Amino acid sequence: MEDLPSPTPMASEVVDRQSLRIFIEESAKVFQKAYMTENYSGLAGTKNAFRVEGNWKAGSVYVWVVSDEGVVVFHGLERDQESKPTNLDREDSNGVKFMEDLIAADVAGGGYVEYHDDNPMVDGDEETGSPKLATLSPSLCPGRKLLSLSARAFTSATSCKRVYRVRDSQSAGGNGLPRPLLPN
Repeated sequence: MEDLPSPTPMASEVVDRQSLRIFIEESAKVFQKAYMTENYSGLAGTKNAFRVEGNWKAGSVYVWVVSDEGVVVFHGLERDQESKPTNLDREDSNGVKFMEDLIAADVAGGGYVEYHDDNPMVDGDEETGSPKLATLSPSLCPGRKLLSLSARAFTSATSCKRVYRVRDSQSAGGNGLPRPLLPN
């Protein structure tokens, strides 16, 4: 397995929005470095390190990478999703179009998205999902497709109440994009 530097904070130390943001920025740097290697030679080791419980993944805190064309490049929990298109119109059990919200947050300069999703580690939440928080770190790789890294963390219902969704009924500047409600 690739010998990667330890992120600060490590996945197990992600406890709030700020630590999630720092974790994804660290992850983006490491993933981008691997992605930019000749013939992607550093990518397999980095993916392996990001996939196992440890510095880069802890329980429900993991990294997810999607191309600008909506294809899953890496998924820290569900390897079988890799190389498949993600559903950009997907809604959670409450009608939140979380992929759309993540993209809007990215376009608006950053933010966080609260939604519900099936947590593979929780039995019985397949219909309603468990509270989840995501943030995005765009990673422009010169000469290659744009990748966006997202760190996702399932949260307790109490901590989720402190987080606001990016979507708002009023759009920013009349451009049709949701206005971010949270600072970076």
